[in-house]
Amino acid sequence: MGNMEREERRKYIRLEVDAKVDVSAEDNAQEASYGGFSAAAKNICAEGICFTSDNQLRVGDVLKLKVLLEDDAEPFYLKGEVRWSNSVLREGKTVFDTGLRILDIDSNDEQKFVGYVCSRMSRELKKYLKTQAGR
Repeated sequence: MGNMEREERRKYIRLEVDAKVDVSAEDNAQEASYGGFSAAAKNICAEGICFTSDNQLRVGDVLKLKVLLEDDAEPFYLKGEVRWSNSVLREGKTVFDTGLRILDIDSNDEQKFVGYVCSRMSRELKKYLKTQAGR
């Protein structure tokens, strides 16, 4: 590509979050590879979530997540497919950033999830517009 800019493939804005994520396998075959573990969510969007953990995950694995957002006492539950998992060095330790495409959200949590994402997008847009108005 040289100096050309990389094409952006994302469809939705990523919202930085400070959230705890409990991860478990969708089926018993995956459970044998890794049991449940906790992770830290980095960002979230309308169709996916990125989290950091000590576990490298396999592309295509389907996982169940319990997500506890920073400003919401009630967690929400979703199912997603691992799209990528990359090792990164942070504070002298190798960890893995993992991107998950959301496949399903518990019907009781769907409205909460959509409301959270829309609310955060609205706040980000307001911040952006304020910075543009100040130019």
